[in-house]
Amino acid sequence: MAGPSDDKNLPFSRPRGPERFEDLLPAVAAVLDCSLDQARVLLARVDGMEGWVHLPSPGVRLLPVEHPSGDQCCVLGIDPGAVFPHHRHAHPEELLVLQGGYRNDDGTQRWRGDHTLHPVGSAHSVTALRGPGCLTLVRLRSP
Repeated sequence: MAGPSDDKNLPFSRPRGPERFEDLLPAVAAVLDCSLDQARVLLARVDGMEGWVHLPSPGVRLLPVEHPSGDQCCVLGIDPGAVFPHHRHAHPEELLVLQGGYRNDDGTQRWRGDHTLHPVGSAHSVTALRGPGCLTLVRLRSP
């Protein structure tokens, strides 16, 4: 697992521009079952204000992503120190960290480029770690 001192997580300012995700394009395309060009279009939307939905938890927002399967997909943005509240998964959840990192309530840390699967029935909360803020691609797979 990568950590905060690794080069790929520096600088700790807010990186901008979709080119910062180029190395993750194949992983994004794999999670979403889409082409590299479609993944690139999605990632170009991340820095804009349009489409983001602010959630009731302070510092947490999501950018919905339509998926042809009907699976629920989004980019989840969590500011450093902010918490996505405890929740239980009714469907399998697939995560790919695009920027920054987070810590689950069991202490497990995930960083840029980490890919995680949470099975049905698993439960956790997520706290974004120090750095540029955590951006995570999320896909809730339909049964």
